[in-house]
Amino acid sequence: MSQASPEMLASWIQGMAARDERAFAELYDATSATVFGLLVRQLRDRARAEDVAQDVYLQLWRNAKSFDPNRGSAWSWIVVMARSRAIDALRSDRSYGSALSDLETRPTAQPMGSRAPLPDRSADLAEQRSLVEQAMESLTEPQRETIQAAFFEGWSHREIAERTGVPLGTVKGRIRSAFGILEGILSPGLGEPRGGT
Repeated sequence: MSQASPEMLASWIQGMAARDERAFAELYDATSATVFGLLVRQLRDRARAEDVAQDVYLQLWRNAKSFDPNRGSAWSWIVVMARSRAIDALRSDRSYGSALSDLETRPTAQPMGSRAPLPDRSADLAEQRSLVEQAMESLTEPQRETIQAAFFEGWSHREIAERTGVPLGTVKGRIRSAFGILEGILSPGLGEPRGGT
């Protein structure tokens, strides 16, 4: 992130709330490189991160009026927005299962210079871990084993089929049906982080 002060960031967001395009440009120039880096680390895909970054800044522009400096710093608000959009992106593509595997180990980005974790981080992690464990228990044993092989051990669909002797179509079907179950259980519980928009 640039040397922009918290006050400057907050001022730009207030300008965006008044639909000041120059304020948006200033905020973008000051934060976009760092936000993009955070997204690349979370999504592990530069092209995907570029798409999500566009969504993040579009949402920042649209929701600038919702920023409340009494609830946290401007940078924290931006980071929470970016993290939320990244989680949405992971849910919507085939990386969803991989995202579940490291929700608790992937660090949440923190404001530059901040040593304290974002509020409620520990509680959020414990809640997410519990939800993921419960969701995995709801799968049948073949579904659970297939998800673990594909997303926790990195096997391709074809490798799973070859190593288990299960037809490739069955492997794909198990993953699709497991995703449907997991998304139905996890989407309500793994929504916007506390303090998000």
